[in-house]
Amino acid sequence: MKAIKGNIIFTILPQKFEVFENSYLLIENGKVKSIERHLNEESFDYEIIDYKDNLIIPSFVDLHLHAVQYANIGIGMDLPLLPWLEKYTYPEEQKFGNLEYAKKVFKFLIRDLYDFGTLRSCIFSSLHKDATILLMKMMDERGLSAYIGKTNMDRNSNENLFENTRDSLKWTIDILDEIPKFSSRIRPIITPRFIPSCSDELLIKLGQIAEDRDIAVQSHLNENLSEIEWVRKLVPESKNYLDAYDIRGLVRRLNTIMAHAIYNTDDELELMKKESVFIAHCPSSNMNLTSGIMKAKKMLEMGINIGLGSDISAGDSLKMNDIIVDAIKASKLLSLFTHDESDTLSIEEAFYMSTRGGGKFFGNCGSFEYGSFFDALVIDDSSYNLKPDASITERLEMFIYRGDDRNIIDRYLEGRSLKTE
Repeated sequence: MKAIKGNIIFTILPQKFEVFENSYLLIENGKVKSIERHLNEESFDYEIIDYKDNLIIPSFVDLHLHAVQYANIGIGMDLPLLPWLEKYTYPEEQKFGNLEYAKKVFKFLIRDLYDFGTLRSCIFSSLHKDATILLMKMMDERGLSAYIGKTNMDRNSNENLFENTRDSLKWTIDILDEIPKFSSRIRPIITPRFIPSCSDELLIKLGQIAEDRDIAVQSHLNENLSEIEWVRKLVPESKNYLDAYDIRGLVRRLNTIMAHAIYNTDDELELMKKESVFIAHCPSSNMNLTSGIMKAKKMLEMGINIGLGSDISAGDSLKMNDIIVDAIKASKLLSLFTHDESDTLSIEEAFYMSTRGGGKFFGNCGSFEYGSFFDALVIDDSSYNLKPDASITERLEMFIYRGDDRNIIDRYLEGRSLKTE
């Protein structure tokens, strides 16, 4: 049992910060029991950890990233999605048949996830089974939590990054059977890259596996207008892109992540809400590939689940501070074109998406409300905060815009300090 003291700030709902100045978080069995201004006699048995004037915030959640594109960050930002995949992404991903190369790349990815305070993430690996299992083991050894999926793709790739349908399904099942042997922090997730790269047979059978084994699903949705038109031609019987997944059993209630979701029909928005689909908003990637700007504010107001994704390497930064700022900036640009100021995200809403919004996919995570897992970052902002009268909210905003990993002095996942792991 721990009593962790500091300046506590988090969100429960998107529109409001919850602030507890100079207070104690009482932690039992890795979860938040309460927040107290003073300790009473019942709390005397707690281990007291006093972070004094530092900030205590929920750790970040990255709802969408490609581990096997990590080395490509900052390359090819002059191309739209489909040519970018062909020229840069597929050639890089084929290298992960070499486990030595995979280990080298994953080492740096995991280092940066830890350093930047992203302690939970949802990750696309490559189509290679052994590289995917290696990534799972390395993430688990570092003490981080993640959903990790072997990417499935049996059509419309290149000859060096291709799998037949039978192998794609077999390797997926092999991974599902392997994970329980070594990890409780790492969870599997069914990962068809997107509809153009997966045959109907593969998509239908992946949907069956997800249903039979109660496994989550992640993929891409409505990222690019050319992509959407391609899906329309490939699946003419579908009403829209999301329906093309749904009729193949790949939209699972409370258990599905779709990345991007920029160009959504009203029917798709209603299905997202009905099935509690999680949307990974990837503002940096969407701007870099000239894909578009998601109407995040309107979707939040509809009650759709939204988290933030770095989407490396189309996104140029793994640091969630940058993704939060890009989400706000993108929404302001959107409001200029729509002439509607209500499209602009607040700092509260963007921070919510980076913590509680994505954290809900992992369960009761991303907040400090009663019963939530204590996933936290401790922030020392003394290196740049020159305003002694700054409020806790202002200090958090300065950390988002000015801070970095050097300001994170401790990291907790489910009540454990990762310093000791």
